Amino acid sequence: MNYCRIISIVLFAAWIWVYLQASDRPADPSLVLENEDYDLVGIDAPSAQGALLRILAFFFSNRLTGGVIKRFIMQHDNNSHRLCDLAAKVPNTIPSVNFPILRLKPNEESQHASWAQNKADVADKRKTKKFINSLDLVKAYKSGTISPVDVVKNSLKAAKKVNDLYKVFVLFEKEDKLLKWAKESEQRWKTGTELSQMDGVPVATKDEIDLEGYPTSFGTHWPNGKPAAKKSDIILRRLKAAGAIIIGKTTMTEYGMSPIGFNPKIAGPFNAYNRGYNSGGSSAGSAIAVALGIVPVAIGLDGGGSIRIPASKNGVVGLFPTFGRVPSDTGVSGYSSVTHHGPLCATVADCAIAHMIIADKDPNHYFTEMYGGNGPPEAHIFDFGNSDISKLKIGFFETYFHDGTKEHIEVCDNVVSFLKKKGASFVDFKQGQLSFLQKAHSFSIAAEMSLEHRLDYWGMGATLEPNSILVTSLGMSVNSIEWLSSQRLRGWAMRKFKEHFSKFDVFVLPTIGRKPVPISEGHFSAGLSDTSSAVDVMKFIFLANLLGFPCITVPVGYDSEDLPIGFQICGPHWREDLILRLANVIETEFTQRKTPKDWQKIM
Repeated sequence: MNYCRIISIVLFAAWIWVYLQASDRPADPSLVLENEDYDLVGIDAPSAQGALLRILAFFFSNRLTGGVIKRFIMQHDNNSHRLCDLAAKVPNTIPSVNFPILRLKPNEESQHASWAQNKADVADKRKTKKFINSLDLVKAYKSGTISPVDVVKNSLKAAKKVNDLYKVFVLFEKEDKLLKWAKESEQRWKTGTELSQMDGVPVATKDEIDLEGYPTSFGTHWPNGKPAAKKSDIILRRLKAAGAIIIGKTTMTEYGMSPIGFNPKIAGPFNAYNRGYNSGGSSAGSAIAVALGIVPVAIGLDGGGSIRIPASKNGVVGLFPTFGRVPSDTGVSGYSSVTHHGPLCATVADCAIAHMIIADKDPNHYFTEMYGGNGPPEAHIFDFGNSDISKLKIGFFETYFHDGTKEHIEVCDNVVSFLKKKGASFVDFKQGQLSFLQKAHSFSIAAEMSLEHRLDYWGMGATLEPNSILVTSLGMSVNSIEWLSSQRLRGWAMRKFKEHFSKFDVFVLPTIGRKPVPISEGHFSAGLSDTSSAVDVMKFIFLANLLGFPCITVPVGYDSEDLPIGFQICGPHWREDLILRLANVIETEFTQRKTPKDWQKIM
């Protein structure tokens, strides 16, 4: 009995300590908003999988214990009170920004309109062609070497051959429809009436946007089923109007909640270069489909690296357009301030072609209303083929750039040396308060996800895996002051980066400065919750999601285990042309690419 009393007293004391730690803290007057010191540090947090993860999910979601535990994590581990203190120091002349859509001045809009008038087909200047891209396919269609019918058949065959091994697709379009569309494309090529440089090209899409006739499952399980979409998302409608052939929907982490990549509900997916490692998430299947040669283009969404992380880790190109650039009418459209839609591709040229198809503004879309006037500036890829970068100014935050593992940073340093030899000038810059901006992104995306998935959390929709329960639970604990503080810091940081971009054209970072997370047995039973790895994986990612500017990741090398390494280029709002052009130079003149061992040749 005495032991029981002692244990009870100890547990009660521990609970009181946790409660006090979770309580509001006094303001911290020592914070300096304009401090430029680099302050990103790793998070020392235990990872959980299997039974332990299920137990954690239970306590997080339990009404008795969950509230105090979550506030403890927010206050003690995330220093949310200090984020609020810092936000209070933002001058009142700088407005909060809930959606990072940037309005250009009239003269800037006119310049974009002028650039957009210079329309030209994208050329392929690769010296070595390890991967088959859209231009390879349409060149063969035009010459009659191969037909779209043959390519679509080969693409389907390749997908089904590797699908069990890598868990790439959740469903395929009906074969009779695919062959019908392929035959129509074949006829257009024979008569010289092709619709675009993607006519007859097989494309895949993430299972987060609607494909007519099929349910959109978001990588989760719906006990009562889910109705089929009545029409395809505008992105897919535009691709189809350009002659592209959507062969199926690709796997993703549940609701896109994990950047690591594993989904226990499908027991996968796996890295295209090494099945012992995670693929990165959440647009995992789209990246793997391109990496394995099944399709040259796939569509993804990115709220916290979900295009760039899997693209980098599977050795393909991933374009993250400006917030407000690519309209979508399904998935997370309407509520997410951090999510961008874009292509994952075999080559930079593929990304340029796909971007020009999906990025037209829609006068009836809410992006047009947000931007005002006639909507966002016209999309363009002005000067894409120009390899002269002698007048290009590249921003370089040295401490930030070098915050990664040695072998990854050395490869990225080699890219910097190459760009300097090509004549680009580098401009040093610093940006302080990155740790708080990282938290502002985390609080924003977590709160937005929780708003969308609260019914699933309470058992009235999809069945959530344990990690998704943790993420949703934490998001539901973000209070109004923390959310408002995050948007205030977003507004301040957008002003800072507007100043930075006045001094250089683009800035560069590694995409990810480390290896992907290894896969272990515990992943298969309940998934994985690994906060320290997730934060580390997103170290170079979160700024663009929070602030809305465009980025692209391009493969530049491989580590000691032949796992791909990506290099990231970020530009000002609406300047996809700049980042595509520089990525094209790197791809055509620097990168020596390797295909994974299970790469499939569809032509």
